Amino acid sequence: MATTSTATSKSTPRSRIKPVSTAEIKAELKGLVGFTKEWSSTDSQARGLLYNLLGTIFELSERLSRKSSKEALRAECARCDHIRQSKMFKIADRTVTELLIAYALGTDAKKAPSRSQWKKVIQKGKSAQLPFKRKSFSDWLHENGGVEGVLSGGKKQSPKAARVPFDLVEFASGYDPTTNPIQLSIDLADTPSFSDDSYTNDFALVLLKKAKNLETGAMNGFTVVDVVNNSELVALAAQSIDAQQKKKH
Repeated sequence: MATTSTATSKSTPRSRIKPVSTAEIKAELKGLVGFTKEWSSTDSQARGLLYNLLGTIFELSERLSRKSSKEALRAECARCDHIRQSKMFKIADRTVTELLIAYALGTDAKKAPSRSQWKKVIQKGKSAQLPFKRKSFSDWLHENGGVEGVLSGGKKQSPKAARVPFDLVEFASGYDPTTNPIQLSIDLADTPSFSDDSYTNDFALVLLKKAKNLETGAMNGFTVVDVVNNSELVALAAQSIDAQQKKKH
């Protein structure tokens, strides 16, 4: 992972961007939502789209920094259906950057880690004195290992521990299904990835989802999402089950 660099900021003079008018804010936020949808619907791991989105927030955080723009932004956030005010999130107490991130991601608790990461990386960009331009910020992320690279200061991650060899055949020979209290009879014929290859060493890795009765709304049994054919994943699942069973005894 590349070491975080501020070469871009040193070679390029930092210019202040003309603040947007109140009338322009809705259009800017609409564009921000468009970038968010493009990123999330294409691939949440698509780095280029994510960097473009973060660069847009970075640029807008300066453009909407004046008092009149900030008040207009707060008003739009108050009308936004995925921003919910609470004791933990009060629009009046939040910075422009935090409001823009919330407008993009919402205030759902599940998105809290992403909101925190985005806020930190944008603060890093400001500390590096980058020009308040979407492309400058996006290029900076590309050059420095992305969000993780910037937040880690370019530190290399610790190498992963070596995987302990696991013998699936040995596990299968010693496995007694009658000792498992959960017995499910599942028809796999209609699942997307069903094939004979799903049964490597007489095992299949099946992803289930709780089923809901459409008439009563009650949870009723399970439905099959898919069968995983990858032999390594089957072995990893068996290894996890084996380790779990050993902890119980």
